[in-house]
Amino acid sequence: MKIKPARIPVESKPIVVVDMRERVGGLSDGELDTLHANAMRLAQNGSERQRASADALIPAIEAELTTRRAKELAASPRARRNAARVIEPAAVAAVSPAISPEVASPERKTRAPAHKFALGATVKLCRTLMGLPVDGLIYEVVRQLPAERSEFQYRVRTKDGRVERIVLESQVSGA
Repeated sequence: MKIKPARIPVESKPIVVVDMRERVGGLSDGELDTLHANAMRLAQNGSERQRASADALIPAIEAELTTRRAKELAASPRARRNAARVIEPAAVAAVSPAISPEVASPERKTRAPAHKFALGATVKLCRTLMGLPVDGLIYEVVRQLPAERSEFQYRVRTKDGRVERIVLESQVSGA
């Protein structure tokens, strides 16, 4: 005779379905990023029901992320500085009638500062006030890096490849 294991009665609680779209705005940035990652994962690898829920939730998450990032950018010091620089075209035309309003338009794209040395350029490392080469080696620019302390950086390597370092633009001169 087989002995059946005793069944323990389980309290059945009603399943509560929560629409996360209503809660997206109240989540912290970390929680929102985690929710977005989980929704993307479920949209790709979840069951049919999970995919449908994730597909309905992802637009709300992405809209909230976009709104938050736009607010962060607007509040950044760089954005405030750039907003203070915007000059009305009429004001420029009044001061200098030779400049047309189309040229003075704030929508005009300004060029970002460019790196002084191109990829593959040969440079010498100069760290002294006189601009004299430090080690006498000739380096090649391997990679252009973003600015740090408002100055561009470069990854440079010696021609023989033994020494590789990151330098500021003021620390190198053309070879």
